[in-house]
Amino acid sequence: MAHGAPRRRKKSLDPWKIGAYLLSAAFMTIGIFLIFMALAEVLIYIIDVSRFGNRGYLDWWSTPLLMILVSIPFFLGYFILNLNRYAFYRKLKERLRIRAPPDHGHSIDEMEL
Repeated sequence: MAHGAPRRRKKSLDPWKIGAYLLSAAFMTIGIFLIFMALAEVLIYIIDVSRFGNRGYLDWWSTPLLMILVSIPFFLGYFILNLNRYAFYRKLKERLRIRAPPDHGHSIDEMEL
């Protein structure tokens, strides 16, 4: 293997990475369904109030609170996804820094970098 020929490494699937992706996908899916359910609830509330008047089961503050609460799982999944991606890129950068192939330059200084 002359001149720093690249060695083929067997790709290994990191179970933590797969788990993080599955967890974030689950949270984001649940979050999307909850957001649509909350939007349907808000629509029903608007139709109900416009037809029958406010009968006191939903106050003015409960609709935004409902929207905030149901969007928590979606953003939690998004946060896990980005955290996982950031950790993956950081690991990759460290690996590249350690195992950088020689530059094949003409000066000795370039070879030592």
